[in-house]
Amino acid sequence: MQEAWRGKIGWDEMLPVEFEHKYRLWEKTMHLMSKCTIPRRFFAENYDDFTLHIFTDASAYAYATCTFLRCEFKGQVKVKLIATKARLAPMKKSTIPRLELLGAALGDRLAETVHSILRTASKTYFWSDSIVFLSLTKKK
Repeated sequence: MQEAWRGKIGWDEMLPVEFEHKYRLWEKTMHLMSKCTIPRRFFAENYDDFTLHIFTDASAYAYATCTFLRCEFKGQVKVKLIATKARLAPMKKSTIPRLELLGAALGDRLAETVHSILRTASKTYFWSDSIVFLSLTKKK
């Protein structure tokens, strides 16, 4: 959709063939959504230790974050996806490092939200492959 907007294609114009091809590929994968399940509860047992792991990343089209809860109990480890957030990149072109920082900020806000709800994590870890983000956080 963003590509069509950037290409200044009118709402009543036919989409170029490459857009139709991309849409058809996306449409073919939609049946996989029916296989996604969301559990009603995260864990049934009382665990010894909880840690929160926040992952962030960005591309030219979007930036995103996801949060996992890692739990230890009697030598066993379980990991569950807790929450995700994603945003489309602004229409005005941005650099990948800037989008990586936006993803990190989104991850920070999501971590605060998860902490306020769960209140169980002993430690929180932020994971990123962005050199810009990692260098800025090391300075502080």
